[in-house]
Amino acid sequence: MTRLAEHELQSRLGALTDAAALLRPYLPDDVVVDADRLVQRAGQRSLLGRQHTVVVLAGSTGSGKSSLFNALLGLDLAPTGLRRPTTDEALACVCGADDADPLLDWLAIPQRRRVSHLSVLDDAPDPLGGLVMLDLPDHDSLVVEHRAEVDRLVGLVDLFVWVADPQKYADPLLHQDYLARLRAHGAVVLVALNQIDLLDAAERGRCLSDLQRLVALDGLPEVPVLAVSATTGRGVDELAARLRTVAATRHAAQARLAADAVVTAGRLAAASGLAAGSTGAGVLPSGPIPGDLDAPAPGSVLDLDGLLQRVTAMVELDHACGELKGRQADRARQALRWPLTRGGSPPDPAPQPRGRTATVGQVTGTIDRYVTDASEALPEDWARAVQERLAPAADRLGRSWVEQASALPLECPPPPQWWSGHRTAQWATLAVSVTGLALLPVAWPWSALLVALAIVAALVLNRRAADAPQSWGDDVADRARAQYLAQVRAEADRELEEPLRDEVARRDAAVTALRASTG
Repeated sequence: MTRLAEHELQSRLGALTDAAALLRPYLPDDVVVDADRLVQRAGQRSLLGRQHTVVVLAGSTGSGKSSLFNALLGLDLAPTGLRRPTTDEALACVCGADDADPLLDWLAIPQRRRVSHLSVLDDAPDPLGGLVMLDLPDHDSLVVEHRAEVDRLVGLVDLFVWVADPQKYADPLLHQDYLARLRAHGAVVLVALNQIDLLDAAERGRCLSDLQRLVALDGLPEVPVLAVSATTGRGVDELAARLRTVAATRHAAQARLAADAVVTAGRLAAASGLAAGSTGAGVLPSGPIPGDLDAPAPGSVLDLDGLLQRVTAMVELDHACGELKGRQADRARQALRWPLTRGGSPPDPAPQPRGRTATVGQVTGTIDRYVTDASEALPEDWARAVQERLAPAADRLGRSWVEQASALPLECPPPPQWWSGHRTAQWATLAVSVTGLALLPVAWPWSALLVALAIVAALVLNRRAADAPQSWGDDVADRARAQYLAQVRAEADRELEEPLRDEVARRDAAVTALRASTG
C-alpha cells in the first residue's frame, strides 16, 4: 500500500471541491451531493485520527463471515449459522488499548454492540492492536434494514474483507453491487474464500482460480484471494497477518479516501460529459476512473474574425460604405459650390434603405452557427446549455448588426473647418471681382488687376475643391467602416466571445482539478 501524506490527500480533496464547484451548473444534484459528502466525510475521519483502522467483514448469507470474524479474534463473539442471517446489527470489536469510542460514535455503532478485545484477553499485548473489526449483516439479506446497514458502513470503513463461499462466490450481487464498485479501492480490499475445508484439493484450486478471475473482471486484478477455513483455522493466520500489516501502517483510511476521490472525480467527469461512462447509482459511487478525461482542445476554439467577415459580407458593408461615400461626396460638392449656385446650406444626406441588406434571421443564423462551432470544445450537454443561454444574445446582435449596417454612418463626422474658410474665400473672391468690374471705367488699370486676382483666386479655389468630394467621401466611408467593425467586435466580444472563453476556461480548469484530485 503506497503511503499517501495527509497534506497530499487534502490537496486532492481540495481539487475535487474545486472541480465540483466549476461543474456544479452542469451536474445532477446527486453527483454534487456525492462530492460534498466525500469532502465532509474525509474531514470528519481526519479529526478522528489514524491510530485505528476500521476493517469490515462482509459477505452473503451462509458465507461464514461471522465464524471468520470469531476465528480472527480468537473469541466467540458473533453468533454463527448456516441457513439464515444471524447478524442483525453490526458488531464492533476494538483491538488495542486506544479509545475508539469517538470513531465508533461516528460509525453509529450502538454501545451494546461494542466489545473490547483486551477485556477478554490476558495481559499480553493485543496482536491485532489498532484494528476495529466490524461484523456486518449479510449483504444479500431479504431484510431491508440489514442491507441498508451494510451499505451505510461500506461507505465509511477503511478496509474491506469480502467473504465468499464455494457455493455463492459467483453471486452477481457481490460482484456487481460491491466489488465492481470498488475497482479504484484495490489497495484496501481483500477477498477471502471461506469453507475451503469442504473442498478437495482439485476443487479448491478450481474455485480459487475462478474467483480470482471474477475479481479481476470486477476491475481488481491486484486484489489477493485468500483461501481460509474458519472451522479448521487454515489460512486465518495469513489473513490476520495482512490485517496487522495494514493496521501498522495506519494508512488505510487515507488510501480509502483517496480511492473515493478517484471514483467521485470519475462521476463528476462522466456526469458533466468530460469523460465517457455512466454515473451509476448505489451506496458506492460508480463511474470511470478519470484517466481518459477529454483534453482541452489545442489553441483557441473561437474565430471572431471569421464571424465578422461573414457578417460584413451578409450585410453588404462594402456596398453600404460605397453608397455612403457617394452621398458624402455629393454633400462636399454641394457645400463647396460657388455661393450663387449652392442654394443655401446643404443638409446632411440621410441614408436610404437598401433592399439587398441581409435579413435579421440570416445574420442571427450565422451567429448561432458560430456559437455552435465555438462550443464544440465543450461536452455535448454542456455545449447545448451554453447555446441555449446565448441564443437571446444572438437574436439581439443579429438585429443590431443589420440595423447598424443600414444606418451608416453611425456617427457622421462634422465637416472640415476649411470648408467654412473656403466658402468665405469664395464670397471674398466674388466681392473682389464685382468691385473690380465696377471700377473698370474709372480706375484702370487697378480695377483690371483686381479682376485678374479674383480670377486667379477662383481658379485656386476650384482646384482645391475639385479633389475634396472624393477625399471627403473616402474619409467618411473609412470612418464608418471602422466604427461599424469596432462596434460589432465590441458587442461580439462582450456577448459571445467572452462567455464562450469563460466556459472553455471553466472546462479546462475543471479537467485540471479532476486530474489533480486523482493524483
